[in-house]
Amino acid sequence: IVKVTSSSIGSKGKTRSCGCKNIEKFVKRNTKHNSYLSKEYQSWKAMKQRCLNTNNSRYKSYGGRGITICDEWKNSFENFYQDMGEKPSKNHSIERINNEIGYCKSNCKWILKNKQNFNKRNNITIRFNNEEKCLGEWCKELNLPYRVTHNRIYKLNWEIEKAFEYK
Repeated sequence: IVKVTSSSIGSKGKTRSCGCKNIEKFVKRNTKHNSYLSKEYQSWKAMKQRCLNTNNSRYKSYGGRGITICDEWKNSFENFYQDMGEKPSKNHSIERINNEIGYCKSNCKWILKNKQNFNKRNNITIRFNNEEKCLGEWCKELNLPYRVTHNRIYKLNWEIEKAFEYK
């Protein structure tokens, strides 16, 4: 936006507008739905940066290790939005259900960011009571201190049942 006096707009030819038209053109050029500032658009843009931009700080963990974006989403925010829908809240982010494959409709969902921490490559998965969850999830559910429980299992070689039941 340009600061101008009303006397310099129009007839004198110095300035033609306050800049609003340029903003409107920018919005129209960047998205058909004028949603380039939406939470969904920002998630789509961040996903593309992680997977496609070799200069992005997170590229190594995404595009650099083969995480791709399906052709339907790569160049179309509209397709992404149609498949994913509205982001439920600002506390949600896009999650790949299977961390070893890329971003596509069948492998993605919106999830609360604090829940997403339980679906990381470096998580330790534990089978207990016929259920499989990461150690952090078990600790939260059973009200156990993570570091102590981790040490019991991996440094002291305790059985899972003993580590989970010993308070």
